[in-house]
Amino acid sequence: MGYYCSGIYTEQRQTKFYREPWDTSPGNKKLKPEQQLLKQYLIDPYTFAQGQKTILIDPSTEAEVLNKLQFKLRQKIGKLGITVEINPSSNLLIGNMADLKDHPLWRLNPPQHESDLPPISVCIGSDDPLTFATSTREEYQIVYDTLTLSGLTDAQARSWLEDAREAGLNSRFTFAHNRSPEFVWRPAYETKEIIDQFYEKIIQPPKGIEAPIMQEDWS
Repeated sequence: MGYYCSGIYTEQRQTKFYREPWDTSPGNKKLKPEQQLLKQYLIDPYTFAQGQKTILIDPSTEAEVLNKLQFKLRQKIGKLGITVEINPSSNLLIGNMADLKDHPLWRLNPPQHESDLPPISVCIGSDDPLTFATSTREEYQIVYDTLTLSGLTDAQARSWLEDAREAGLNSRFTFAHNRSPEFVWRPAYETKEIIDQFYEKIIQPPKGIEAPIMQEDWS
């Protein structure tokens, strides 16, 4: 940053209207902790080097809590009939997955239900066909190939894809005229309430840090 980026920071300091990023308002010369840290990061090589280090965190201690959260949330989402759209090619490229077999969709809606986790309704989309050089037909073919290469029969793969196709039709945005906006947005409102409840009961922010405020406008 700044001084360390090809002298940009040094050149900016020489301009007439340049102001240090840690400057305080007139009459208050005491730096806030975050301003002091920013100043050290920009001008002190040791602080800058420390800021570039990777810190490894072991998330295993949170596994049990996360599993319980996922189970409850999946139950609620399943009851509300919410469908999760899957874009195989897009997810594979952007998500840095080595193989489509590693895609989270198989945990959301496994072809063979062998766990206690309730399955979530999923549908298949193409995301941005021009960017990813694909189509909905090709996305279905990719998923079919993954299913059969994983050991499923043709009938099992087609059955799973048919469920995904029906889920896509039932959750489409082109609702019939007799469906009101309240019906369309009801799952969104109820899902927000679920997330709020989990946040209040379990995911409490650290002391001294304000919790983020979720937007109320779902229109």
